[in-house]
Amino acid sequence: MKTNLASIRRTSGQRAFTLAEVLVSSLLIVVIMGFLLATVTQTQKIWANTTTKVAQFQAARTAFESMNRRLGQATLNTYWRAWDGASSSDRENFYFTRRGDLQFLSGPTKAVFKTPALTELEGSVADVFPGHSMFFFGPFGYTEEPPGTNDDNSLGSSTRFRMVDSLISATGYFVEFGDEKRPDFISKLNHPKKYRYRLKELNVPSELVTVMRQPTITDLVKLVDKNSITLRQMTEQFVLDQDENLDLAEYYPGLTDPTTRAVRSGFKRPAWMKVALFREKTGTTDAFSGFRFARNMADNIIAVIILPKLAEQDRGSLQKPKKTDPELIGELAPEYAFDSWRKVKPSTADDASGDNWLKDKKFPPRDCVLPPVVQVTMVAIDEPSAARMEYTPTAPPKWTDGLFVKVTTEADYLRDLAELEKRLRLDPAKPAYRVFTNDVVIRSSKWTQND
Repeated sequence: MKTNLASIRRTSGQRAFTLAEVLVSSLLIVVIMGFLLATVTQTQKIWANTTTKVAQFQAARTAFESMNRRLGQATLNTYWRAWDGASSSDRENFYFTRRGDLQFLSGPTKAVFKTPALTELEGSVADVFPGHSMFFFGPFGYTEEPPGTNDDNSLGSSTRFRMVDSLISATGYFVEFGDEKRPDFISKLNHPKKYRYRLKELNVPSELVTVMRQPTITDLVKLVDKNSITLRQMTEQFVLDQDENLDLAEYYPGLTDPTTRAVRSGFKRPAWMKVALFREKTGTTDAFSGFRFARNMADNIIAVIILPKLAEQDRGSLQKPKKTDPELIGELAPEYAFDSWRKVKPSTADDASGDNWLKDKKFPPRDCVLPPVVQVTMVAIDEPSAARMEYTPTAPPKWTDGLFVKVTTEADYLRDLAELEKRLRLDPAKPAYRVFTNDVVIRSSKWTQND
């Protein structure tokens, strides 16, 4: 019995751990758990950051795709019409010209919004509206007809446009810097303002689109009195060309020059944009106005760059001698501006002397063509980066100043884009950003090399 107990003691002693071994093992376990915890924590941080970035840029991505889809539906609904300066005489050789009451307009936002100047802005036009903008028409069927019933309790105004979901309406896109819209009860709480760059979508209801509205007698009399012309001269025009100030634009100046396609300094917006850009107080306590028909598409969109251009196989058709360099992307809009109501290139007839109907200022020359391709670029930053910057209306970041003004080849565009990214990287706030770009083919465009 004693022998067996001693044997058991020896066996038990061989299987036990010493205190040092236990301490070493515990230390190793703690170290391993520390490494595992650090790895898991780092993985969680990476996952959280990735998820946050995806969520932050999801709104920008959705807005970008929506903007591209709607741009692809742009239309001008052109037609051919006879014109002759001496239409009172009996002739058979009338001139025919392509006409279009709708318009496609794109270019630097400060050039479009400058005249007539928008009022009650928190800063200059260039600071509040950086980058580019575009305005066009399409079969979007947007209406704001209020609900109601007729006197006979039949279907009311709310159903007037129910079955016409392809009505022509106007839309536009631009970036605006400022405070967000908020209800009056929030404003009364002295809640801090939230200044951000926001992508705006402007939708003019179909029932308020005035571009194809025929002038009334009252309108004609007012314009005749203001512009010192006869009523006959007024009614001889096929299209009533006037600006937002109700001044008759006998020779529509256009946003772009017909020969150089450069941006005109004296551009005045056409009359239909007066309704589109109507501004009103966003609340009873607000000191500044907002666009009545504009809504926020996405926050923290710092720049939108719009470049109308030809298809690759047509590039070089507007220049002599003809060039076939595929990198030549700026000949249609060398200053990023395009106006469908202006001829996009000079022709022999434009320079002809004598009886030239193109020089008759009663009938402004128009080309009425859509760009076949529009390159859309959008730059967005995330919300944490915007929160760190603490924007103020008096000193907003000017990341796009001096950029995207002129373009000839693709290298010009890429150089400006690289400079914009450099400015973002050098910003003390180190904003996280994304660049979205896409070439949108406009299906209604009928561009050919002979246009």
